[in-house]
Amino acid sequence: MQVKLSNVTVKYADKIILDDLTYTFAENKITCILGRSGAGKTTLLNAVAKLIPTEGITTAETAYMFQTPCLIPAVNVFTNVELVLFNSIKDASVRRNTVSNMLAEVGLKGYEKRMPYTLSGGEKQRVSMARAFVFPSEVLLMDEPFQSLDVVLCNRMLQLLAQLNRKSPKTVLYVTHSPEEALQIADNIAVLRNGKLYDVACFEDKERPRDLSSLSSSVRSEIYGALMKD
Repeated sequence: MQVKLSNVTVKYADKIILDDLTYTFAENKITCILGRSGAGKTTLLNAVAKLIPTEGITTAETAYMFQTPCLIPAVNVFTNVELVLFNSIKDASVRRNTVSNMLAEVGLKGYEKRMPYTLSGGEKQRVSMARAFVFPSEVLLMDEPFQSLDVVLCNRMLQLLAQLNRKSPKTVLYVTHSPEEALQIADNIAVLRNGKLYDVACFEDKERPRDLSSLSSSVRSEIYGALMKD
């Protein structure tokens, strides 16, 4: 489903964060949202997720991956994923199969009984990814989900995201501070500046994550230039 924003305005006290914003996020595409610190990127995701009461947003039910994994510490890996299915899948055996298959997809087969405190940062984010994709939603919001991971782990998570989104397409709004990360994974890149979204790049190739060496320097220059504007 497309996510549509029509004349969306969000204010905190006297400060305008989103300013009469109109924008359409392409269906089943990954749109990366760049912007300086404090530009309102997280506010935008929270508005789409309806965590902030906002008029003018058309969307379906959303899954949300936060900057930290937000796992429930008192239950194991399997239950952390299964909990999001209770409203949509009543049959326990179907739920079990669904969760088991997704954990295998993200490379966590055999981790079902592990508790969150025993997992590495990358493993926790794999559980979060499994939960996000097993949840029956058409839209996935991602707020810098891999910022705490090293470069190697981040690249692996980008590969996993690309793989899962090919198999179970969602409209993905992916916030990041990293232009390089956006260039690897995005179908579209937009910059949030002064309360507005500006398109800066659109890619038609199917490769994800993308080989950055194949990109022209002009693409990078355009993105960095858009970030530097006042």
